[in-house]
Amino acid sequence: MAVAGYVKMLAAEGWDTVVACPPGGELADAAEAAGARWVRWDASRGPGPSSLREARALARVVEQVRPDVVHLHSSKAGLAGRLVRGHEVPVVFTPHAWSWLGATGPVSVAALGWERLAAGRASAVMCGAADEARAGRAAGLSAARWEVLTNVVDVDDLPPVGRHAARGELGLAPTRPLVVCPARVSHQKGQDTLFEAWRRAAPEAQLVLVGSMAGDDGILATAPPGTIVVTPRSRTEALLWCAAADLVVAPSRYETLSLAVLEAAAMGAPVLASDVGGMREALVGTPASILPPEDAGALAATLTDALARRSELAAAAERSAPLVRRRLRSTWLAGAGQLDRLYRDLMTAHVSPVPSISALSRAATTAVSATSPSRLRIPARPTPRHHDRTTSPDVHHPAPVSSGAVPAGGSR
Repeated sequence: MAVAGYVKMLAAEGWDTVVACPPGGELADAAEAAGARWVRWDASRGPGPSSLREARALARVVEQVRPDVVHLHSSKAGLAGRLVRGHEVPVVFTPHAWSWLGATGPVSVAALGWERLAAGRASAVMCGAADEARAGRAAGLSAARWEVLTNVVDVDDLPPVGRHAARGELGLAPTRPLVVCPARVSHQKGQDTLFEAWRRAAPEAQLVLVGSMAGDDGILATAPPGTIVVTPRSRTEALLWCAAADLVVAPSRYETLSLAVLEAAAMGAPVLASDVGGMREALVGTPASILPPEDAGALAATLTDALARRSELAAAAERSAPLVRRRLRSTWLAGAGQLDRLYRDLMTAHVSPVPSISALSRAATTAVSATSPSRLRIPARPTPRHHDRTTSPDVHHPAPVSSGAVPAGGSR
């Protein structure tokens, strides 16, 4: 999870971190496990009638935490945090996939228009891949400062198991060909393209989907017979499925830079991926196949070929895995320093009317919609110790079904 990774990076650089998000999702637990303090922010997944109230609620969270920097992650928190600017602190926005990519027609036009306007309401736009930054500039976004902090995973979190050991832990047959798609079920992640390719190829293999079903929208109804759907109980379980796979498939329509693909490559799994944002960057030096998005015919042919050569591909992927891990470790360390320098630069350049309680420590707050990948992080001024464990702001309001405008951004 990207936000938990940011929390760990900040902790390594000496930041105290507060995470603001709705209860009930994975983010609060993951962020606290990474060393953050959680503050409740109730928000629905998408934009709609509740958006202005959610923005005001978020402004109240910021007022309570008294941050030095606000870092908004993905489109929903990006909307809430830039819609109402009641906080006079630097703001960083990380899109985690541009909002207009998840829509069509007038909704996409509206999303792009909002992003062009809102880019000027952030002190910096920090993208998760060079492809994402190029796409933003090409679409006419004008930011005061562009940064690229490449999405990365902490390799120390990856289970130290090989393919056979992972299959043993999951209770799988040791030799049956296994194809895993590790992603939430959604239009963005392209499982419908995978299903069509599977029907065309009709491989003698087991297809397993590993991830949240929250964005299903009827996609699973078209799954080929025999498909196994796994909602993992932990990140470790999801990673074990990737480690056990003969092939990991990522047929996404758009991405920033997929964390699941990075994890799979680092654990020695061969990957088939769509040629969308960041995929080539993530899979450099691995025996991956990069395919046109939404091309079921190309995916079917590549599936057939890759399964026939699975032993060869497995050996190549296992050889490349240590190189991927070393690259990720180096990128992680560099990213932590880059994030720290960005925050310090913005704090130095920005004169805030809110006095700091202590100049010796600082905090970060992250806000996210409970049912979407939309996120917000705020490096915050520390509150007095007796205030650290007070209850979160009483911001409880109904979250009506959103009527759409700016769709939620991407995720793993």
